[in-house]
Formats: sequence, C-alpha cells, structure tokens
Amino acid sequence: MNIRQALGHAVMELLQPLVRVLLRHGMAYDEFAELARRAYVQVAERDFTLKGRKQTTSRISVITGLNRKEVARLQAAGNQGEAASAELAHTMNRAAKVVVGWMHEHKQAEGTPALLDNEQFAALVRRHSGDMPARAVLDELRHDGAVAVADDGRYTLSPDGYGPRATDMRKISLLGQHAADLLGAIEHNIGHPPEQGYLQQRVFADHIPADKIEQLRHQLRETGLNSLAQARDLLIEQDAGDAPPAPGARRVTLGVYYYEQPALGAVEKETSAPGTAMAADSGPGDLA
Repeated sequence: MNIRQALGHAVMELLQPLVRVLLRHGMAYDEFAELARRAYVQVAERDFTLKGRKQTTSRISVITGLNRKEVARLQAAGNQGEAASAELAHTMNRAAKVVVGWMHEHKQAEGTPALLDNEQFAALVRRHSGDMPARAVLDELRHDGAVAVADDGRYTLSPDGYGPRATDMRKISLLGQHAADLLGAIEHNIGHPPEQGYLQQRVFADHIPADKIEQLRHQLRETGLNSLAQARDLLIEQDAGDAPPAPGARRVTLGVYYYEQPALGAVEKETSAPGTAMAADSGPGDLA
C-alpha cells in the first residue's frame, strides 16, 4: 500500500461516521460536496501561500484541482451561515468559561461547587465571559441542564459541569470544534518530527465481554472526568483570561473521548468468555 492508498483508506474511515450524521440530519451529497469545495479553497488560500507572494486564483486552482471560474465563485460566495454558527460557538465557549470559573472560585467545604445567588452569578459572568449578558449565559446553562434553581432561588451547578446534552444544534456545533481539534493534532504530527509532536494516544481493547461493558463504561467515564478536572486546574493556573492575546499566545486543548462498537465477528448480545487484549496506540509524533 502506498501513501495515496493509505490516505484514501483513512479518509474513508473518518468520513463514515460524519456521513451518518449528515444523512441523519438531511444533508445530501450535493450540499456536502459544495462545503468540501469551499473548504479546499479556504485552506489553499490561507495555508498554502508562497512565501512573500500573495495567493492567486490560478495557484488555488492548480493545488485544488478546481478550475479558476469555480474558485472565483467560491471566493465570492462568502461564508453564508457561518456567522450564526460562530455566534453559537462563542456563546457555548463563554458559558464553559463561566462554569470553569464557578468550579474554581466557588467551592463548598467538601470541594463541590457552591450555590450562587443572582449577584454572585452576575459577577462571575463579568469576570469570565467578557461582554456576554448574564441572562444569556444563565439561559444557555439552564437549557442544557448544567444549572438548576434551588428552593431558595440560588443556582446550583451540575456535578458534570457543562456539556450540551439537550439540543442537536449545540451538539452538532461541538462536532465541528472537537473533531477539528483532534484532526488538527493528527495533521500536526503527520507533518512534524516526533520531538515536535503533540500528545495523540488512545487505549483500547478488542474483546470486552458483554456482561462487563456497563461497569467498564461507568469506570472509564469517571477516569476521564477526573483526568479532565486535573487538566482544567492546570489550564486555569496559566490562562491569561480576557486580556488581549500577547504575541505568541496559543489556544490549548486536551480532549478525552469514549467509544465502543461490536467486536469483530461478534453477534449482537452475544456473551463471550474472557480474553481481553489491551493495547495502546499512538499517532506519529507522539509525546508520551
């Protein structure tokens, strides 16, 4: 298998779960193909310029395979629909920052998030969400079940923090953000030597018996949440807040995910004898 064949196989693997989401929500191939063409043009225009030279329609045409007329059309089409998506992502990110601040700054004796009254919540929003209105942040957090109102009128934070659970629109927004971060790390590692690589690892088992899955799923969720809580504290210590980014400032992400599917050759609901093989694999340029 040559590199082009390997790339084709990898693209087919990553496209299949994406296509399942697209078909489930009514996006047919023609609409996806238009988005793919637009992405080719945007990436070529932004990331593949020649040093010291302005990117041209002709060069974009050469490296993307699209004719110049099509490139010009896609450039002129603008970013329809992207402004609304960006605004939603902005709201979600600001809400997440408020939750992180809440968990860090307002703890009860046992370490759980404290209840906040209106004034405390509004002050928290001012510190962590810039100019976002407190009511908008509260509505977002209540809408997705992260915040509830106690009997005394104060606000309580869910032990799980904030992560959209209720609406497809918010979950789909995370599809773009989370998948883009993961693929960005992989793309970086493909193009850089190991000593410059980003952390990109997973652990997996090919044969977990059916009667073990429920307990394992719960245990791994707890393990992941604990790891993310430690990482969150490290990020809070170093984050410069809402100050204007200084030269060289970076956005940093550490992600954790869980996934399961039928074992190769297994029949649904079949229970097999123990015999689990554990493995850890990593992409190019791993930093263990």
